[in-house]
Amino acid sequence: MQGEKVALQGIVEDPDYLDGILASIRTSWMKVLVWGPDPSSGTPLAGKRIEIRDALIQEGHDAVFTEEVVPKDSLLNLSTFELVMAIGYDYIVCIMASPGSIGEVHDFCHEQSIAQKMIICLDKAHAQGYSALGVIQIFEGHHGHLIWFTTPDDIESCNLKTMTLTQVQAKAAARQDRIIRSLTT
Repeated sequence: MQGEKVALQGIVEDPDYLDGILASIRTSWMKVLVWGPDPSSGTPLAGKRIEIRDALIQEGHDAVFTEEVVPKDSLLNLSTFELVMAIGYDYIVCIMASPGSIGEVHDFCHEQSIAQKMIICLDKAHAQGYSALGVIQIFEGHHGHLIWFTTPDDIESCNLKTMTLTQVQAKAAARQDRIIRSLTT
């Protein structure tokens, strides 16, 4: 408690201290992986994946597709490479609507440290499917965030994009809070 009072008093009395905290917050925007349908496929969900990535970048996050960063000459198996990325990135958005994104969910939802920093967007049409009745329940048990959407309504109306961005903003706010609280201890 005493340390918190000293730190808070520093904020009030020293403008440089406040500038340092604000600089820490500015660098707290997240590194985000955006998984989903191949962006070049031309499908509505592939287009939504691009929109989500671009909106995250516009908000100041470092958002990428795995396809953009995987080295062509990597000696790692793609699943292993994505595991390395999932561990190293702050958050993962997955539109579970392609063979690759379904595989990513099945690979990583069992890892609590990854699941809790992941959001899966899944069409309500698949609510009774194998994934939803199996690994998605495990994923939610590991504190992963699930967004159910309806095709085409939530895609055309931008609800899917809005729900996803809202969740990423909440995670970024929680990260900023952790940074500030770590400065008071």
